[in-house]
Amino acid sequence: VCSSDLSNTPYLIGTDLAGRPLSDGGSFNVPAGVTVMIDAGAIFKLRAANIDVGSSSQLVSRSGAALQVLGTPISRVTFTSFHDDSIGGNSDGVGPVPSGGNWGGIVLRQDSDAASKKSFVNVIGQADFRYGGGQVLVDSQLDSFAPVQIESTRPTVLFNTVTASAGAAIARS
Repeated sequence: VCSSDLSNTPYLIGTDLAGRPLSDGGSFNVPAGVTVMIDAGAIFKLRAANIDVGSSSQLVSRSGAALQVLGTPISRVTFTSFHDDSIGGNSDGVGPVPSGGNWGGIVLRQDSDAASKKSFVNVIGQADFRYGGGQVLVDSQLDSFAPVQIESTRPTVLFNTVTASAGAAIARS
């Protein structure tokens, strides 16, 4: 995923108020065996969606998927609400004001990262999380998520900020 530093154009993930997928897709599920790297300065605006790493169902394996959020102190990565006009422009037209729970979070599942567990490559560093921690449909089931949801895996999580979240900032299970 390339940085949006120069253009300030956000990636739009989730659905609009009418339930239609946003321009970059209705979901962001990292495929099995793929490591997604998000560069410094990238902006993600989400509504009713997660960034899902690892298998959420026994029917479809996404094992070995990994995520690296690679912000820097002077060029952080931003994850925010589709309704947040303070960064990346007015993406939703008029829309409601952003509020905690507009989107779920980054979900790092048990089988994410290296399948062998001999190396751990999931990293979330130097990122800002705004208005997350909401309910999201995953595999046709409504569930609640924290802005950073860690499920029986060992990522590196460092120098992040979570603001205006609905519920816990980071959840471990």
